[in-house]
Amino acid sequence: LWLLKKYQLKKSIHGLAIFLASSTLYNWTGVSMKVSRKMLDFAKDGGADKHPVSRASYRFPLKMHQFMVGEWSIDDDFQDLFDISMHIGDFWPLTIHVLYSGMVNVELGRYDDLLECRGKIDTIADTFENSHAIAQNYRLMAPAYYRFRKLDKCIKTAVDGMEYTGKTGHSAMYLVMAAAKTQAHLLLGEIEKAKESFTEVENLIKKHKIIKIYYCPYLLAKFQLEFALLKEMGKSDRQFRKQ
Repeated sequence: LWLLKKYQLKKSIHGLAIFLASSTLYNWTGVSMKVSRKMLDFAKDGGADKHPVSRASYRFPLKMHQFMVGEWSIDDDFQDLFDISMHIGDFWPLTIHVLYSGMVNVELGRYDDLLECRGKIDTIADTFENSHAIAQNYRLMAPAYYRFRKLDKCIKTAVDGMEYTGKTGHSAMYLVMAAAKTQAHLLLGEIEKAKESFTEVENLIKKHKIIKIYYCPYLLAKFQLEFALLKEMGKSDRQFRKQ
């Protein structure tokens, strides 16, 4: 409160950036959605959504927050935000905003809109020769293909993405793709391949356990694998009894 009164952070784009960065931290880790929302509202009241320089930096934690709490919708000015941010070179926050917009499209079952988001991240990656954007596209599409039951595409994207992120050091994204690969193998009835893939997830999860967006894919893959193994045990037991 003393800082707010003394430096009037609400009147400065750089001051508002403190709240946007803090909001992202509360969002990303899942520590407090309520505190995150208060920081976003404070930044919006200060005009963060109106200035081209701060617009993408406000929208990406907002979209992240909306995804986390189930407020699934696509912004009416999505294309306008993309064009302005590309023009001024604000590609990092734009990448995250498009990523979470794509994840919202997955939840809404909008496959064509998901592909539009993939194309936009491709454009960012090509324009700015940015490895982070390339990695995020793999991270988006591997689980997305699984959710739309395009299992062969899921596995191929995960394999390619894991190879790429293994070189760039994006270990958290590697984890998400390995989890999606595990789930795809399970739906195809490939238990041994699923177990092999999940081993890689378990090796990484200790580093990222605090991060909600990474821990959830781990838990989902773990539950599905354990359930599949229980079914296999049940089959063996029934066969034994018949004999």
